[in-house]
Amino acid sequence: RESTTSYVVLIPTYERPMSLKNVLESLLLQECPPTHIFVCDASMPATFALVQEVCQMATIPTTLIMSDRPSIPHQRNLLINAVRQKKPETQKVLFLDEPTTGLHFHDVNKLIIAFNG
Repeated sequence: RESTTSYVVLIPTYERPMSLKNVLESLLLQECPPTHIFVCDASMPATFALVQEVCQMATIPTTLIMSDRPSIPHQRNLLINAVRQKKPETQKVLFLDEPTTGLHFHDVNKLIIAFNG
């Protein structure tokens, strides 16, 4: 069974541009890819520049937000606020950490099917 549900992905990150690259690449390969990706980075300026490069490579619309402090709760709040402003019609949000190995191409589809019951 395949999901046709639209969703956005929110990723808080800090000093891990290569892990972020892996997860973004795996999102592009999902059976049911997200309609938008939001990334909140709290890295130092040099690393933030790398994160910008990684986000610009995504073929899915990606919004990058810079956080002034490395705090997952703070970054999640910034991400939720960004979704409310940019994509207010969004009903499904998937928070992801950056798994260093990325996601299997069925992972998100299975999760959405489970939520849809």
